Amino acid sequence: MPWIVSVTLTLAIPLIAVYTYIARKFYSILVLQSGVTRARALRLILAPIFLLNLFPIVLLVSFLVAGRSASVLYSGEHFIFDLFLVYPFWFGVVISIEIALLMLIGDLLKLILLPIYRVHRARWRKLETRGIIIAAFLVTVYCIVVITLNTWTVRISTHDIPLPETARSLDGLRIALIADVQGDWRTTPSRIAAFVEKINQQEPDLALFAGDLISSGSHHIISTAKLLSAIKAPIGRIAAIGDHDIFSNKKFVREQLVDAGFTVIEDSSVVLKSRDAIITLTVLTHTYRQKTPAPRLEAIKQEAENTYRILLVHQPANSLLEFAANAEYNLFLAGHTHGGGIAIGIPGIMLLAPAHFESRFVSGMHDLERMHVVVTNGLGFTLAPIRFHAPAEITLLRLKASEPSVQ
Repeated sequence: MPWIVSVTLTLAIPLIAVYTYIARKFYSILVLQSGVTRARALRLILAPIFLLNLFPIVLLVSFLVAGRSASVLYSGEHFIFDLFLVYPFWFGVVISIEIALLMLIGDLLKLILLPIYRVHRARWRKLETRGIIIAAFLVTVYCIVVITLNTWTVRISTHDIPLPETARSLDGLRIALIADVQGDWRTTPSRIAAFVEKINQQEPDLALFAGDLISSGSHHIISTAKLLSAIKAPIGRIAAIGDHDIFSNKKFVREQLVDAGFTVIEDSSVVLKSRDAIITLTVLTHTYRQKTPAPRLEAIKQEAENTYRILLVHQPANSLLEFAANAEYNLFLAGHTHGGGIAIGIPGIMLLAPAHFESRFVSGMHDLERMHVVVTNGLGFTLAPIRFHAPAEITLLRLKASEPSVQ
């Protein structure tokens, strides 16, 4: 079974519990509070739930009938299928989980205040009914707005990277970090061309690509690489290999990136000279199917002494973070996580996505001992063709020398 089909169907299983929880709440409101008949209440609740979840049903039936070729329905090639099945499903996933979280908080509050609830049960239920209806409406509007902005716009995230005293001459150097372009039927040539234009507007000295040129297959490899060839960076354009590059056709991806003017590096280091300083850039291949052998990592430790050291990799794996910190790299750069892709929760309080179980750092800039870590949200999509609390981004790094101390 194609991974797209299996993962989508696996996701549908816990969604049954989420929709059941929400359905019971609204059923109670309709029948007990609003006087709607039981049969009508069931129709009003089950009809939209069924329509929102037609996608996994159609996907499963299509797979049983047509086999692996059914995964083409998910590729984005068929806009009508996306419009009426794929997007409603994923919007429904986000909205339903966010509503369920607020309902759960309300139930926990009820449990904590159980003595008060028992005394004022009738009034509490009326307030709860209004609260659920208002919250569901506001959450739905909020989710639609955030998904739309995060999915169909791209932000420029700028991070100032403090330089050690030995690398002061790199002050002002600009590095553009991108990842997970994943050209496909949704991340179209016009969209990628717009990404490239935004990258060039930042006037980077060095462009680093953390892997995943395309989503799947080989149809979009040539066109996507050709579009990236327009990126301007006088010091160089250097790429790592990502998961989907290997899933699709690693050799062909490498060839097309090289033809596009990128230097593709695997498990090795390259020396870059700029402004009377030397940068040692190490690029590792760390994906689900391929990882840098331990003996090679030990050898790489010795390749970059007495220089400003940058490590570029696709996955920000915890083991590599530990390796880079112990090897005294100055800067660790990665992609892969999509910033969580769909990050559920309340911004500023808690956001959770599957990527949080894979890596210590999922998005943004962090410090690990004396090393700076930057993980970019990337530009394209993998499983879900939407983003939530994880906007697509181009990351600009500005190397900054600290002011010399006064003796």
